[in-house]
Amino acid sequence: MKLVVLGSGGYHPSERRHTACYFFPEADLLVDCGTGAFRLEGFLPRDRISVLLSHGHLDHVIGLTYLLGFQSRALLGEADVYALPQVLQGIQEHLFSEILFPILPKIRWWPLPLGEPLSLTSGVTVWTLLAQHRGPTANFILEWPDRRFAYLTDTTIEGSRQHVRHLMNIDLVCHECYFPDGYEDVARQTGHSCLGQVLAFAKEISARRLLLIHLNPLADTPEKLGFSASNTYPVPTIVAEDMMSIEF
Repeated sequence: MKLVVLGSGGYHPSERRHTACYFFPEADLLVDCGTGAFRLEGFLPRDRISVLLSHGHLDHVIGLTYLLGFQSRALLGEADVYALPQVLQGIQEHLFSEILFPILPKIRWWPLPLGEPLSLTSGVTVWTLLAQHRGPTANFILEWPDRRFAYLTDTTIEGSRQHVRHLMNIDLVCHECYFPDGYEDVARQTGHSCLGQVLAFAKEISARRLLLIHLNPLADTPEKLGFSASNTYPVPTIVAEDMMSIEF
């Protein structure tokens, strides 16, 4: 299975990173739809895609408006968008209001179920986990017959730790890492995580690989994050970069 990073940053795009957007070409599946969604054009045309939204903050949903451009050029058919019910309501009422964006792309809206699996047409099973962030926020475990993937973004490390038993021995975990070490109090207050916390958590769940995502645009290099590729970490770790492809 291939994961393509269309946007690896958080809050706002920078010269280096667009905001949260991750695509599984073999599954026609987009996880979050931030400003990196414009890069989806490089993987079109497609009759249909599924979109999983973690929450409704603009850096994760603004790309839904970009779908209209793809659809108007017949590069994309309909999109199935899945999110927590409150998030769906907020997007429909506000992002697609007459004032902000009056033309609705071809989207079918689906509430995410909690505590039960969601089966997508691409053959992936989705489990929804509740995160700790400002506003209703979901994280995801994606399961195929022979591999498992976790997407843990916009959450405190405590929010991730509440799901330890579901995350053990995951093949690839994408975990947000918005702050370097030393900002633990700010991270907790804003619903984010620090580097050392994430590294320790990946070891705790015996993850096979760790991808650090949702980088702060004000400190979006590995060096500013406190990460060194020359270090040996308990779990093989990569700092996400836009347009990176990972096989897992």
